[in-house]
Amino acid sequence: MKIADDEREAGKAAAAPLDEAEMLRRAEAAVAALKEQYPAWAEGHIADLAASAGKARADPAARPAHFAAIADVAHDVKGEGATYDYPLMTELGHMLHAHAAALAGRLEAEPGACDEDALDAVDLLVAAMRRVIGERLENDGGAEGAALMAPIRDRFGAPGGA
Repeated sequence: MKIADDEREAGKAAAAPLDEAEMLRRAEAAVAALKEQYPAWAEGHIADLAASAGKARADPAARPAHFAAIADVAHDVKGEGATYDYPLMTELGHMLHAHAAALAGRLEAEPGACDEDALDAVDLLVAAMRRVIGERLENDGGAEGAALMAPIRDRFGAPGGA
């Protein structure tokens, strides 16, 4: 049957492997489409972080769990930021993850080991994330990014411990 043969040939053409250039083009297009959505995702993460920080402040007995939740979300932030041209989010996520995970562990061993400064540090990092996304500070954020990050790096250290 001529029609069946034509359909089989058309199916073979559609299933033909893509060359590397076409695969790369498609992957770049997919990442570009996701990049446009990243600020909305990040805003959701920031809202979750702020909510958990508020709960940690309000409920000292449950702080280990709240700081563990903050560390989990911060881990996601640090993994996503640079992928979508927001390396400042990756850096802030790294700082917040390390801070919150250390606090969660310390509080498990020593309840009451969290002071106002530790809580304020979480608020500072979350506020910085909010600014990075709100002002769309992509890449290094230029002069605004440098001004935002200088005091934070002084307090938490530069990337890579340098």
